Amino acid sequence: VHLRQVLTAGRELATFLRRHRDALPALARLSEQLAPPSEVEQVLARALDDDGVVRDEASDELAAVRARMREVRARLTRKLEALVQRHTMSDVVAEDYVTLRNNRFVIPVKSNFGQKLQGIVQDRSASGETLFLEPLFAVDLNNDLLLRAREEERIVRRILADLTAMVREHVG
Repeated sequence: VHLRQVLTAGRELATFLRRHRDALPALARLSEQLAPPSEVEQVLARALDDDGVVRDEASDELAAVRARMREVRARLTRKLEALVQRHTMSDVVAEDYVTLRNNRFVIPVKSNFGQKLQGIVQDRSASGETLFLEPLFAVDLNNDLLLRAREEERIVRRILADLTAMVREHVG
């Protein structure tokens, strides 16, 4: 991101110097040296947002994995939200929300009702009154999300390595 900002500043300065060639003849020659390869700046802008996060647009493969993750996450949270909002669950559910524990979507249940709903306890509140339970139907969806997150990490690392290699080609 910093390199992209430097390249953008260099391009803007070179443009400024060319526009003011007559007023700044001594600096006019500098505009030729400051003009960075525009394709590097464009590729970096397309691949990275301003915080350095690799954009979906960086690769079709990354966009597809992230789209699938959003689908699975939405389906999982919808199912969990429907569960916590059931009237029959009001005695079991401690709070009416879905949360994350150990990178898994879970629901908060009252500790004395932990056995009423089958699932895996992922965490316990500090007071011990609430268990964070991953219902059995959520296990496969949570696993799917975790596997796709690993795939996303692999793709992002490859993209960053490719960007680094491209930058190296244009350095000195």
